[in-house]
Amino acid sequence: MSLNTKQLKIREERDLVKRALAGEELAWKQIILRHKKAILKAVKSHLYKFHTAYDEFKAEDVYQEVLLKLHRTALTQFYAKESGAALNSFIYTVALNTAKDYSKSKLGQASLNEINPQIKTAEGSEESLDTFVFVEEQCAHSLYEKMEEKKIIRDELIELEFTNRRVIEMYLVGEKNKEIAAKTKITEAKINKIVFNFKKKLEKKYKMVG
Repeated sequence: MSLNTKQLKIREERDLVKRALAGEELAWKQIILRHKKAILKAVKSHLYKFHTAYDEFKAEDVYQEVLLKLHRTALTQFYAKESGAALNSFIYTVALNTAKDYSKSKLGQASLNEINPQIKTAEGSEESLDTFVFVEEQCAHSLYEKMEEKKIIRDELIELEFTNRRVIEMYLVGEKNKEIAAKTKITEAKINKIVFNFKKKLEKKYKMVG
């Protein structure tokens, strides 16, 4: 590939990212379609390397996390740097780092503090419940509920139109409506409506699964 062709490709990719960041849903979908293989390759290579078996549930969880990270911050960082790097390489790196973070997280490794809480023996020393033949059902159920809740939120986010998704993502990380309005140029009244509708959808989904 000649240098000129490479430069043209990078310019076209940056234009695509710019359109996606401006709220063009089609541009966002094009990015995902073009680079889905790179994301899955990074996710699978890490999960095969650090887990005893490939788990489709984990892979899907990480894949959705990558999409949210790209949408929330990563694409903005890519566009701002103007480093001349290929978008495919950048997205692969984001996916690989996300997979690594997932493996370190509570959901990735199921922390013993979540499913095997410490108990006191008769002598007063601490032991994990995994030294017994059972795991406390309530703790396991609690972890499962957290995983289900996270999955429901992700699924609903992916279904949202680009601008609404951006609003909800900022809301979920704790930003106030006034701050969101300043960043998105959307009125606070409309933001209130977007958040309200999203909460109603979640409430309906929780009732369906719960």
